[in-house]
Amino acid sequence: MHKNNKNNMFSWIVMAMIVMIPLELRAKVVMPQVTSLKKITHEHTQTTVSICAVMQHYSYKKVASSTLKSNIKVLPKATFMPSWSYNTLCLKGLNPHTQYQVTLHKGMHVGKNILDKTYTFTATTLDYKPSVTFGEEGYILPTKGDISIPIETTNVKKLSFSLYRINSRNLIHSVNRYGLFRTLSEYSFEDIEEQSGYLLWKKSMNISSSVANESKVTAVPVGEFLHKREAGVYILYAQMLDDKGKEIYDYNTKMQWFMVSDIGLYTLQSTKGMEVFTHTLSSAKPYNDVN
Repeated sequence: MHKNNKNNMFSWIVMAMIVMIPLELRAKVVMPQVTSLKKITHEHTQTTVSICAVMQHYSYKKVASSTLKSNIKVLPKATFMPSWSYNTLCLKGLNPHTQYQVTLHKGMHVGKNILDKTYTFTATTLDYKPSVTFGEEGYILPTKGDISIPIETTNVKKLSFSLYRINSRNLIHSVNRYGLFRTLSEYSFEDIEEQSGYLLWKKSMNISSSVANESKVTAVPVGEFLHKREAGVYILYAQMLDDKGKEIYDYNTKMQWFMVSDIGLYTLQSTKGMEVFTHTLSSAKPYNDVN
């Protein structure tokens, strides 16, 4: 039997099955709409990259990732997570700056629609978006010796740093207002500079060349910029800069609280109670007459 005859027979069987359905239920039978590939787009964040296929028709119906994945072939083989939203199919979790050949098979369900034919295309993923991260919530640094603060960057060539010091007279008020080690907004830095502290310096620093899309840890030499290293509470605020020196916007403020002090405390618990001892951080010698 010819292929056309088989298709015609299949169509007649489907029609016959629909005719056999009672009239009051026939209106509820919804045949899937055929859709086609409209264009290829790309998405990227600071941690993930995606290749996306935009379809001609919208559909709000959810489709399980396993169902989508069974109709998708990616070469070279890669771990990815497909997702469907409105009219876009995205393959998330691919490697950055990598060329892939993607095949979407005919008849795959994208929402309530089905794909009209098999599509094969080649696309290269984008790089990760630039990112910067401080490793810890806070540091206690000595008043003597070399001090630096590590910062982790990805796809960043230049950073701008602003160092603030909280006025000791306003320390309790500032801790109650901002919370020690809590992330602050840009407006809070303006408030600190005008009321509860002051801006010590603002400097830029080049990040030495590194492999694209791989994180790099750089030591910020805070001690070199603190000519008069006074004990107290400080905030280091970092901003990413592009090749032209303009700020790269990041919704999350990148900042590091740290304290400069030469007093270290440790405690011992015994049956007689708790004893508190003080030592210098720079030499480990006992500190006497500490109030």
